[in-house]
Amino acid sequence: MIIKDKISNNKIVLKNLNKRNYNINYPDWLNDYEINRFLEVRFNKQSKKKIEKYISMSNRDKNCLLLGIFLKKKNVHIGNIKLEPINTIHKRGVIGLFIGEKSNWGKGLATDAIKLISKFANKKFKLKKLVAGCYSNNIGSKKAFLKAGYEIEAILKNYWFDEKTKKFVSEIILSKDY
Repeated sequence: MIIKDKISNNKIVLKNLNKRNYNINYPDWLNDYEINRFLEVRFNKQSKKKIEKYISMSNRDKNCLLLGIFLKKKNVHIGNIKLEPINTIHKRGVIGLFIGEKSNWGKGLATDAIKLISKFANKKFKLKKLVAGCYSNNIGSKKAFLKAGYEIEAILKNYWFDEKTKKFVSEIILSKDY
């Protein structure tokens, strides 16, 4: 879905991605194990063509809001945040995100993006429940959602196989109610 709304704070802007504004390093981000370790996309090699097809499909889907996370001062794409699916009947949505530019890790930008899209989803789509999931050993993601006001709602034990540790890890389900 394409939106015209401005979603920003003093550090970042969330806006629709297109073929002209995404970071040329985007394919590299998704092919970098340190960045993609907790993303399901890691199982397939990514390319510029695949990314552009993904952006195009997401922008056409009325139940998907894919936004780039851009640094406000430099207008540089550093990652993505997605709301999908958006269910207007049951008033809920699922959030996923990643920061691809490692130099921006640990700066609170993921938390900012979560806060911005959460407020937007509640206001624009009248969503009453937002949900996100993460591997239990994805400390950064878990911390970002908790700092954004989400709570741990459920833990699904032994849900994901972590190739790095060669062990199954739990899925943490985080949510925020409005």
